[in-house]
Amino acid sequence: MRTLTINIEDNKSEKALLDYLDSMGLKYVVELNEKTYSWWEDNKFVEEIENRSMELTSGKDNGFSLSEMKSQLRKK
Repeated sequence: MRTLTINIEDNKSEKALLDYLDSMGLKYVVELNEKTYSWWEDNKFVEEIENRSMELTSGKDNGFSLSEMKSQLRKK
């Protein structure tokens, strides 16, 4: 079984989604988990992203081209 997380803010949307899953005959589990991660409020994470962005912009980190990433993924 695969896990799919969907954030739903109102009961009408939740019911519509569950009705749709039922109509498709899919098996599913609903976990009422109210935990969210507001990454933009995580100062350490935001600082790391800003540092990486500056290194890419300045050329200190060359990053990877799309073709390099595709090549690496195909090797796996």
